[in-house]
Amino acid sequence: ELPLTPNGKLDRTALPAPVAEPTTSAILPQTAAEQTLATIWQEVLQLDRVGITDNFFDLGGDSLKLIKVHSQIRQQFPVDISVIDLFRYPTISSLASYLSQADAPSSVLPEHRQAQMAAGKERLKQRRAILESFKPPIP
Repeated sequence: ELPLTPNGKLDRTALPAPVAEPTTSAILPQTAAEQTLATIWQEVLQLDRVGITDNFFDLGGDSLKLIKVHSQIRQQFPVDISVIDLFRYPTISSLASYLSQADAPSSVLPEHRQAQMAAGKERLKQRRAILESFKPPIP
């Protein structure tokens, strides 16, 4: 039975704290990239151990914690990664694999990714042109 307030609503303060189940079969990081990512996740999620196949969101991660992870990844790795990419690759193994591909020359990237990057650059040029047209003339 759930604890209720005198008004009949759920008393959230009386609920016990959630207990995270430890991963017993966690696969430990093998590469330097996996080790770095695991360290970042452990700090942000405040966990003692993280396996490379553990899902970030299953471990208690949320979008705010993902922003912290994103910031630390950008400091540790010389790649341009978006927050959306972190949603696409929620495990350390998949993210490390993606980061190693992102670090490779653009000729190795899939065609759709190259097309997305080219389209993004074109949109940026268009936006700059529009913003320049709004600037008042210099007297």
